[in-house]
Amino acid sequence: MTNSDRDPPALGIWLLDRVIRPDARNAIVGDLVERYREDVARRSAFARSRFWWEALVAIRHFGSLSALRRARHHEDLMSSFFADLRHGARLLRRAPAFATLCAVTLALAIGPTTAIFSVVDPLLIRSLPYAHPDRLVYVWERDQTGRQLTTGFATVQDIRANATTLESLAAVSSWIPTLSDPTAPERLSGSRVTWNYFHTLGVRPMLGRDFASDEDKPTQLNAFGGAKVVLLSYGLWMRRFAADSAIVGRTIQLGGTPWTVIGVLPKSYEDVHQSGAQIYSPLGYAVGQPWACRSCRHLTAIARIRAGVSRERANVELDQVSARIVAANPKEYSAAGVFLKPMQEQVTRAVRPALYAIAGAVVLVLLIAIANVVNLQLARAVRRDAEFGVRLALGAGTGRLAQQLAAEGLVIAAAGGLLGVALGWATLPVLVAKLPRSFPRIDAIHFDPAALALVAAIVIPLAIVLGIVPARGARRRVLYSGALRGASRVRGGDHHRTRSTLVVAEMALALLLLASAGLLARSLVRLLAVDPGFDPSDLITMQIEASGPRYAANEAVIDFRQRTIDAALAVPGVIGAAVTTSVPLGGNFDMYGIIAQDRPLTNPELSPYATGYRVVGDYLKTMRIHLVAGRDFTDQDARDTSSSVAVISASLAKALWGAADRNVLGRQIFIPNARHHWSTVIGVSADVHHQSLDADDRRAFYVPESAWGWANGSGVLVVRTRSSSGALVRQVRAAVSAVDPSQPVTDVRTMDVVVASSAAQRSLALTLFGTFAALALLLSAAGIYGVLAGSVAERTREIGLRSALGATPGNLLRMVLSRGLGLAAIGVILGLVGALATTRYLRALLFGVGPMDPLMLGGAAAILLVVAAAACLVPARRAIRVDPMEALRE
Repeated sequence: MTNSDRDPPALGIWLLDRVIRPDARNAIVGDLVERYREDVARRSAFARSRFWWEALVAIRHFGSLSALRRARHHEDLMSSFFADLRHGARLLRRAPAFATLCAVTLALAIGPTTAIFSVVDPLLIRSLPYAHPDRLVYVWERDQTGRQLTTGFATVQDIRANATTLESLAAVSSWIPTLSDPTAPERLSGSRVTWNYFHTLGVRPMLGRDFASDEDKPTQLNAFGGAKVVLLSYGLWMRRFAADSAIVGRTIQLGGTPWTVIGVLPKSYEDVHQSGAQIYSPLGYAVGQPWACRSCRHLTAIARIRAGVSRERANVELDQVSARIVAANPKEYSAAGVFLKPMQEQVTRAVRPALYAIAGAVVLVLLIAIANVVNLQLARAVRRDAEFGVRLALGAGTGRLAQQLAAEGLVIAAAGGLLGVALGWATLPVLVAKLPRSFPRIDAIHFDPAALALVAAIVIPLAIVLGIVPARGARRRVLYSGALRGASRVRGGDHHRTRSTLVVAEMALALLLLASAGLLARSLVRLLAVDPGFDPSDLITMQIEASGPRYAANEAVIDFRQRTIDAALAVPGVIGAAVTTSVPLGGNFDMYGIIAQDRPLTNPELSPYATGYRVVGDYLKTMRIHLVAGRDFTDQDARDTSSSVAVISASLAKALWGAADRNVLGRQIFIPNARHHWSTVIGVSADVHHQSLDADDRRAFYVPESAWGWANGSGVLVVRTRSSSGALVRQVRAAVSAVDPSQPVTDVRTMDVVVASSAAQRSLALTLFGTFAALALLLSAAGIYGVLAGSVAERTREIGLRSALGATPGNLLRMVLSRGLGLAAIGVILGLVGALATTRYLRALLFGVGPMDPLMLGGAAAILLVVAAAACLVPARRAIRVDPMEALRE
């Protein structure tokens, strides 16, 4: 077959060029030329006749001399572009494998991108859902070490009275009331707030009214002679009160006492301070109350800075106010000064490092996917050089060619975007379900139009890239190779350099993800290997409540807890049970400054802080917390009202008396809020991690609940079992619920789950990084495979010639493998350099491993090279199977 046979009839092309409307000309001519070449490739005897028949049909439907004249002077760009879109869609239908591969590749990157963006958007990008959120700040006290502390009511009052740069200052404390219901009592999450809390946030109730200042006083009845008042969240109002519009003024029972509902917060209201809060009541404090003191730092202060006042100026003024307060009350503060932290920054502080890392990871995956698709488009463009040659011969410039390819790229990108949106929409609920319970603004995470806008922002530039990059290369190849005349294509050059560069970039980005995932995995393994100080296996925990008039006295609460313990111990398989105010790693904090009687301090606020556990029953034995010295509590200790005893942790003993002084038994310590001024140390326990496994917070003390000033209505039952099977957990819960069915039993978990939850953020980051790394590895392998496969296909004649001249299969194998592994090696080197520069940003998520850990970096490089070698094998095997004679006839 001659070169002229491979080209469509020149007369037909000339005729089509002059008769077909300009907006459809390129698409139609391109289709006819492509169809003709396919017929020629199949050695069809009817290629020319079919071309002429289809050309005449096209002229009949699209030929118009008048339209031609108008279009030549006033070409409608948009109609031309839409025609290109239709043409691109037709071409992609003829290449379903290519179109599907591109769309799926993009979807696998765009889907996670939209899901992660939906999580990141409300936390790091979108403003808080309050009026002028940039003026909202947290007000923290400062201790002698520079740490930020919560504050006391008296301090809030003093700052409010003296600060001129604040428009308002509110305080909030957590509140866990029980919604009394004979059939379905419910433990609610709520807040007690100063009356101006919602005014400070700029939120107004949807129904009813806000709190009045007279209602925020320590009285049983409010100023209007009614019961205590509450505001309901929209969700609670919908769920428990069936959206009753007459709820305002209605009385509900909380802990067995009546409370009046004065309003319902709007559906749009979101509590960013305490995510999931359902009910609010006035704080009801007054200066002079024991719990409203300056050192009673259990309140969180939130302020709104006046308009036009900078945060720095407000901070300077509050520092001056704090200095005056501390000067007047030197023994109630350890240091002067406050921190003003922007509300959004403070709310997201704990999760910000993980979010930045995960967002960076998903961007890397997106870049790898885009590089892969561009690579595929470049390879396809090479196979279409003859078609491009015809178009250029008909007068189409590079811009027109780029428009055509961009239209095709838009079809590909849009398909990938649509699939990605579907994947992201389906993935987001799964991702949200995996988030830690303490994750901020979790209710604001939705798949919303912002995610769709992000997809559009990805798709449109990608379409342009998919048009411009192949078009430039195509024009250069056609001009230099004379593709229209059927000459052989140019080998190598910019086309191969571009594709190789993309593969190297993919490899480098994949190594970054692999190294990061390896570092996170090793960190998590080391973190979970930390001894928490107790035995979490076969240990069940559940939250129990003792609220209502029947439990107004301390004795009633303690009796309820003892009966609960007895009920749990009666269950077969239970070998120990106790009740405590909080469990290690459970997320609760209850800290007090402890003073040794024989080591008096000039300022009590300089005393070491320790976590307090008030217990009923054999808590240390049930938790298997070892005693280092002394003894555990006895029943007599719990019944003794004339004195108080305490067990302290080894770290607290060291903080009070130093490491060298080990004779601490029998010494006296001051514990705030204990029934007696001084408590005798009867034992020293092993250290326990309370807040997290990686925190140095092992100072703790244990006292009997009866030794405290008051009994807490909320407690945690811990049950040691022979095996924590699901059936046994249900039996224990049923037995505990039967003690008082009017009291809720919630948050039933095994201690293993509690420990794992304390590392949930790292676990989630590892899961996402691992998924992204696996995806990046797959895409990179596909990329290097595509480049080598395309190279082998384009060099078939060369390979055949080499074989004919004596090249052995081993020579050909080495030729292909050396090229593929060479690209992979360059990518690995660049990736290692990038990893050394960027993994330090993971430092906040690492534990027990450095960001430049050679084992992880080397392991990631080795995995990538092995996968790259595997991806090279198929093209290499194809090269050694090339038939020299067949190849030379091509």
